[in-house]
Amino acid sequence: MNDNPSKPTKPSLTNSILMQGMTAIIDLAPASANIPDYLKSEHTVQLKFDGVRCRDLFVGEDGIRAGMTFNGRHHDVFVPWAAVYCVSFDVPGKGPRGVIYQDAMPEEVVANLLAQSAKKPEPQAPK
Repeated sequence: MNDNPSKPTKPSLTNSILMQGMTAIIDLAPASANIPDYLKSEHTVQLKFDGVRCRDLFVGEDGIRAGMTFNGRHHDVFVPWAAVYCVSFDVPGKGPRGVIYQDAMPEEVVANLLAQSAKKPEPQAPK
């Protein structure tokens, strides 16, 4: 579901990135994803999907599927869109671009971001 009509849906953004031959970088909360067990204990996981390294890559309305390799072992990955909180990609010569879906962001990630922003010193006015 997309509550903000100006923000692309996760499937449409991911498809657009992949159709342009770029790698889609997906940040997700791992609990509901079909990923290797050793990754499920993490607060967040970042997976890179592309048409070259991912076998049987499929972007559907329910999530993204692909055959991926982790530590030399094949795994059939499925990530439901509800678990995805960021879809990003690198633009050559311009750097990273992406969309954050804050409603899906894990509480631990929000807490870490808030803690990091609280530690930043206030900008000093020029003297």
